[in-house]
Amino acid sequence: MKIAYLLHAPFGGLGRAASCEFPRRMAKRADVTVFAPVVRRAPEETAGATPFKLVSRKRSALLWFRAWWQELSRCSPDIVHVYYSPRTFPLYAALRRAAPNARWCIDIRAPLLAQGKKLWFAQQMGLRLHHHFDLCFGTSLENARRAFPNVFSAEQGPSSAQGFPYRDLPFGVDCALASAAARGKKLLPSEGSGPRKAVYVGTLAKARRLDVLLRGVDRFCQTPQGRGFYLDLWGEGDAEEELRSYASQRGLPVRFCGRAPHDVLLQRLGHYDVGIGFVPGGAYEDSPSLKVLEYCASGLLCLASKTRAHERFMAQGFEGLVFENTEQGVCDALVRAFQNDIGAPFVQNIKHAQQYDWDVLIEERLLPSYKDLL
Repeated sequence: MKIAYLLHAPFGGLGRAASCEFPRRMAKRADVTVFAPVVRRAPEETAGATPFKLVSRKRSALLWFRAWWQELSRCSPDIVHVYYSPRTFPLYAALRRAAPNARWCIDIRAPLLAQGKKLWFAQQMGLRLHHHFDLCFGTSLENARRAFPNVFSAEQGPSSAQGFPYRDLPFGVDCALASAAARGKKLLPSEGSGPRKAVYVGTLAKARRLDVLLRGVDRFCQTPQGRGFYLDLWGEGDAEEELRSYASQRGLPVRFCGRAPHDVLLQRLGHYDVGIGFVPGGAYEDSPSLKVLEYCASGLLCLASKTRAHERFMAQGFEGLVFENTEQGVCDALVRAFQNDIGAPFVQNIKHAQQYDWDVLIEERLLPSYKDLL
């Protein structure tokens, strides 16, 4: 089987786990070509990450479009798997003529955050161009419906053949790497017995409302359980300066750790006691959190903000605390997490996470979907 993956962001970029791991692991099972924008990152972030042909996207739109057209025609794939972005979607849809005999899939990994005229335009493009694709993958049907309104039937389920065909393809995790990080974890320290280490991994964007998280941490640090606590924030974004300023003014035990390669971050999760999955709701209400999955797979106690996606995730049998998306909700969750010794790693979480291993998802969901199309 020949598979072409069309990415809207550089291959292996931070926050792009699925568009890196699925092609990289699929290359062990099929002939894979990855089309992606030019990589502009440190060499250590991509070293050894491409066991397949990687076709870069140049700066000039005309030049890269023509080059990709020619390469798609030459490699003649059986499957073309496109990662959705409202900016690149119309151009990528136009490439279908370059591989007319292939079956084309669109994959929606994140919610469409556009508002106003931008949202209207993106949805109109979805309505007009979705017929270029034979199947839609997504992390949630709700996110797919926001990008492509009125193309899925009202009663459509996650594996329905009615309307525009849709298949659930959740985020994955490297369970071997995560469980290695979990080995050797000890009990969470009891009150006053040592540092209490929490971690947040994600974009430090204003849309994420992390100011609520820090204000909740501020309240928690004023409680008896807050002694010896610190929080590491891994990530970058347009809210970082404001968050740093607030943490400094309030004297909060918060460390801004910047970016790190995904596999390095996963290995470091085992050093923490608690992982915080803070999602503000709104457009993110039905968007599953990759980091919540990685916290669980690494044996951390997971604190997840109250969204429909997090509640559905925890209902599968994962152990954790779901808290209200408020300052007091953050504070209360941290108090509950640290008021008693809690055994770690959480074996139940590690066990349940196995179903989300990248290779399991490929064998049980992705490959069968490809074969059904052919």
